[in-house]
Amino acid sequence: MKKRVLILVILIILVSSFVIVSAQTETSGDKCGGQTRLTCEWTKIKDVIGSFFSNLVSGKTDCIKQRGIDAVRLVGLQGGYLNPDNYFENDIANVAYWHDSDNIAPSKSDIESEIASYLEATVPYCDNVNEDSVKSSVVINDNNVVINIKGNNEYNTKVPIRLGRVYDASSKIIDKVSENYDSPDLAFLGTDYSDLKITIVPYDSGIVYIITDDKSKIDDISYSLEFAVR
Repeated sequence: MKKRVLILVILIILVSSFVIVSAQTETSGDKCGGQTRLTCEWTKIKDVIGSFFSNLVSGKTDCIKQRGIDAVRLVGLQGGYLNPDNYFENDIANVAYWHDSDNIAPSKSDIESEIASYLEATVPYCDNVNEDSVKSSVVINDNNVVINIKGNNEYNTKVPIRLGRVYDASSKIIDKVSENYDSPDLAFLGTDYSDLKITIVPYDSGIVYIITDDKSKIDDISYSLEFAVR
């Protein structure tokens, strides 16, 4: 059924393109450089079709990139997880504990897997394929998050969020908390991570750290990674 629809769409594009190009050729005079009228029009039709499918692929890539942005933001709000098991509940999200009497922070590969799971659940709405057919891989770098999607086609995109750098700062905070929970030495943040903003919010049941990166703004929204300790 999908193949029939695609063939029908292509036929409509071909006919529409032929009509449009024919009209343009008639009104603009002979601009075919010595080619026959048929050859000239077919060349222009191929350009129109190529542009159509280029825009189609571009649209899907943009959709996949937006799903990637959504995933990276979501795991940021919830301490690296889509659905954390051990968490502090605030008014916005369930913030995962990265320290609960001991260091239980997720690894970078754990967070990559969480982002990949989100993409595999949501990208089918971009690519019009069965959810089980989509496979994704994610790599968290200092300056971006690289995404590869394999479904009906293969797509590669980058999310311009410095999750790797934010994660590294967060991981070092947890190391210091593990050394001395009551008074962790966070002086390194002012020297090694002065480009990040650190907010510490105490609660009765623990402390929430919020690491904000103004250099990872998308749509004028800075990126934040939150995690809880107790």
